[in-house]
Amino acid sequence: MFTLAVVLVAAAIIYSFFYLENEFWGYPNTEKLVSQTKLLKAGKYDSLNHKELFGKEGFFEILDQDNKMIYKSDPKKSVSEYTLSEVACIPEYFSSRFLYVTEYTKKEEAGRILIEVSSYDEEAQQVEQIGYLILDDKKNVLEDTVPMGKEKFTDTEYQYLQNQDVLHEGYSIYKYSFTDSSGEVFTLVMHQKDLSIETYSMVSSFYRFQIVLFVICYLMLITFFVYWMNRKVKKPLEILNHAIIEVTDGKRDSQITYTGPSEFEKICESFNQMSDKLKESEKRQQSLVEEKQKLLADISHDLKTPITVIQGYAKAINDGIIAESEKEKYLNTIYYKANGLAELIQVFYEYSRLEHPDFSIVKEKRDLCETIREYLACKYEEITMHGFFLEADIPSEPMVLMFDAIQLKRVFENIIGNSMKHNEKGVTIFFFLKQTEKVVELTIGDNGKGIPEGIAETLFEAFVVGDESRNNKQGSGLGLAIARKIIEAHNGTIQLMQKDNIGMSIVITLRRE
Repeated sequence: MFTLAVVLVAAAIIYSFFYLENEFWGYPNTEKLVSQTKLLKAGKYDSLNHKELFGKEGFFEILDQDNKMIYKSDPKKSVSEYTLSEVACIPEYFSSRFLYVTEYTKKEEAGRILIEVSSYDEEAQQVEQIGYLILDDKKNVLEDTVPMGKEKFTDTEYQYLQNQDVLHEGYSIYKYSFTDSSGEVFTLVMHQKDLSIETYSMVSSFYRFQIVLFVICYLMLITFFVYWMNRKVKKPLEILNHAIIEVTDGKRDSQITYTGPSEFEKICESFNQMSDKLKESEKRQQSLVEEKQKLLADISHDLKTPITVIQGYAKAINDGIIAESEKEKYLNTIYYKANGLAELIQVFYEYSRLEHPDFSIVKEKRDLCETIREYLACKYEEITMHGFFLEADIPSEPMVLMFDAIQLKRVFENIIGNSMKHNEKGVTIFFFLKQTEKVVELTIGDNGKGIPEGIAETLFEAFVVGDESRNNKQGSGLGLAIARKIIEAHNGTIQLMQKDNIGMSIVITLRRE
């Protein structure tokens, strides 16, 4: 809008200059004569815009091929007739040939006149002298290299040679030859008023005034648009600033409702999205803090119970209040509690190691089917010894992909360990493996009592167990949390699948790379 306004102001000033130039100063614009040649050829001389062509005070005459004057635009100013010699001395307007008249300054050649005949070469864009004439003080031709067929010039002819109008001082005279529709040759004689020194000075002053006027208008436009933009920009910025202050003061529900330029609407929408994400981030942060507190409490609880038993039993043996027949039983309990404590600490260590930013798995290109078979072959005896059954459906063809075998076996161990801890004897544990073009899908589950609804959605979070009392049978609640982190480190997914709390299936999906 600012650019458009500047262009319009500049156009108005330029138009006013040309309007005043034509209306008041009458500056001729003979170059447009070519565009009106059709009117000349048709003999429609009254239709010529002679004011624009020849100036406000200019006029013209039309001579036929016999040098007879057939039209006068201003009979009061026009001459009665021109001789053929006089017409020949009037310069052609659109000719590249022109004369330059000077007087000799040497004393021995005083009174002599030099007429240089030059031509303008458009291709070379330079003036070339093609000849000259030398006249004495009586206008007799003394010497000529460009013959004009004359031995003497009259005063009138001499003035015409210099583009000077004989009857009108301050006028220039030119001619323009044209052919009408019938092939007859006519001559247009033009009389143009020269700009006087006063008029030229006025034009120069007005030109300078235009520059000053444009600068003033430009500064006014800048002032207006700065004020306008300030009002247009200030309102949304104040709204945005107020909302930012509210967010800084802790008001996380701050939202902006604004209608206006699309740029500011986008900024306000972005602020609203930022506010929502900040609110969600704080909720997640609060949740992480609560989880951390719960983590510390759960670790303290899981460590405190066996330590308390070990301390109590050790104190009783040390104080000698335990009979000799009972000492072995107490020592075995202390031993098993210490083993459980060591196992619990190892689980905590593994979980914390997986949480560390520097943790990374070591992938190798291996056959997943063969890895599962090796694991189940080693695990089979332990599963059957605890009274469980194993059912496996592993394809015979290889499934080669990139994975960390050690970490993946830990996932299998944690899932099967959970099934054996939380189910009665006689439950069947199963392994099903299948593949598609892009992924490998492993299902590990059992047909036991399933997962309670209360913990199904948070099963893979730390310290989630099936019993709030967190007794020894239930374990640490970190096994499936560790399994999820290992699978996610493989860029895979792990999720619980069960129906009506009957049985449990955990589906692991790994991408084929």
